Amino acid sequence: MKIKTHKKSAAFTLIETMMAVLILSMAIAAMHSTWMAILGATRSGARATAQIQRERVALGTMELALNCSVIYFNENRQNQGLTNVYSFMVEDIDGFKNISFVARLPEDFLGSSHFPHQPIRRVTLQVEPTRGGRNDLVMRQWQMTKTVRAMEDGDDGLAITLARDVDLFEVKFWSSIAEDYVEYWDEPEVLPKRIRIYLALRDEASEEAVAEALSMREFALVSDVISEEMISPDPPPPAARGGGSGGGRGGFDPSKIPGPLRDRFDANKNGKLDPAELRALGEWAKKRGFGRGQGGRGGPIRAVRPSPGGGEGLSAAKLCPALDQEAAVVVVVKRNKPS
Repeated sequence: MKIKTHKKSAAFTLIETMMAVLILSMAIAAMHSTWMAILGATRSGARATAQIQRERVALGTMELALNCSVIYFNENRQNQGLTNVYSFMVEDIDGFKNISFVARLPEDFLGSSHFPHQPIRRVTLQVEPTRGGRNDLVMRQWQMTKTVRAMEDGDDGLAITLARDVDLFEVKFWSSIAEDYVEYWDEPEVLPKRIRIYLALRDEASEEAVAEALSMREFALVSDVISEEMISPDPPPPAARGGGSGGGRGGFDPSKIPGPLRDRFDANKNGKLDPAELRALGEWAKKRGFGRGQGGRGGPIRAVRPSPGGGEGLSAAKLCPALDQEAAVVVVVKRNKPS
């Protein structure tokens, strides 16, 4: 009687299958956790990059606007007690700084398309609460010629949000009196020389901005107060025409007087003429016409060309007889007769 024998086949047991499934699950869990960590880091990096970019754009826009600030100071209006529409004003509202100033803004500045051919505008930088309970840094602009009427009519101007979720916005000004930065500015008719702006934005996942989120921008204002003297300066005094000891163009030059004649006016005999002696010499030369020529009265002697047909020519005595008579200094210009 033959007995059938069964060959043994290779296969996984139940325990081996369960171990394989467990290892596969652990690998999948490890990959998932690694992926989530990478995804979270990417989101945090993108959020931090976006926040830094928003801070950079906000600080750059505020710096540009403040560097374009101008003040036209009118002393007559101040003496009359009238408000200067170009005043630089700083206030504290709800723990945040509020800055209002007038600036001559470039054509590519934010909002310039709403104000064609109106580069001079009043600008305010302030933190305003929103309906969602957050604080936004808003820049508002008004046309300069319509600022007062717009504010009286309740016109809020052109509002541009520079940054959202603002946790801190402070501005400090350099004081030449304290020789340090101060948190107040009580001189509306004067522009500060240097400014520091502090800005911290709140992260979406946190309730308050961390210390690392605080950004500071320090810069010097290149503009200055424009006074009436700078707009319409006094005309310069008219240039002196003619001779005299002071001279203008073509004025009396004592060095042109020969030495023997100058010695006659040197009362002290020290070889130098004091102001009184120079004035006396100038009056003497003016009365006798010494130095008249192209420059007007008292100018240098004009060169005279001898007339053809010759002869002896001209002498200094003919140009200035008093010089020849009193100083006995004669310069003769001779020219040979033509053959």
